[in-house]
Amino acid sequence: AAAAAAAGAAAVVPNYEAAVHWYRQAAEAGHAKSAQNLAALYSVGKGVARSKRHAMKWQRRAAENGHSHASLHLGRDMYMDKAHAREIGHVGAGAGIIAVAADVLEEHALVPPEVMLGVMHWLRMGCEQEDCPVEEQLDPVGYLDELREAVLNGSKYCCNEGCEVLGHIKEFKVCPQCMNSWYCGPACQKQDWNAGNHKTLCGTIKRSKEDPFRSC
Repeated sequence: AAAAAAAGAAAVVPNYEAAVHWYRQAAEAGHAKSAQNLAALYSVGKGVARSKRHAMKWQRRAAENGHSHASLHLGRDMYMDKAHAREIGHVGAGAGIIAVAADVLEEHALVPPEVMLGVMHWLRMGCEQEDCPVEEQLDPVGYLDELREAVLNGSKYCCNEGCEVLGHIKEFKVCPQCMNSWYCGPACQKQDWNAGNHKTLCGTIKRSKEDPFRSC
């Protein structure tokens, strides 16, 4: 019986397309966990085309609906300038948005003030949830110090659209032409050149560095 059960389990094939469909419906109805699961599927390209932009949009939706992990990750991703994070995570200086203290802005001057507004907003939202996953993150300002160290020590995200790897700058390789895009390995660099948009952007970035007043 045990062998038959194991064989049956092995025969089950995940239906990611169906998962995307149902997660999307639940997420649009306000279910935070479904929005976060949908973000995860977009980030790896299971059941849907890979898209960091769509992954970030659904992560924000999860954060807005009280998912502590999504809120903390969105604040972190904005601070570290992960692809699309600052654009999608942006919050206006309106009602319910807590101003950032001047000493915090000064200490974290590597992040623009308007971005720090969003960073603190999402970190505070995550820390206020009962299921905040890490005890040390109950202090948003303390968590900022960890993020600052990560940035100053050279942490980078792989620039390939289908990759979510975060690592140290010494472990990554930079495009030798534009010296601007970083990759976790040759495979991701090649994929971004052939299937992504780096082939188009590389020359533009290089020319803008050589002549910053040139119209691209």
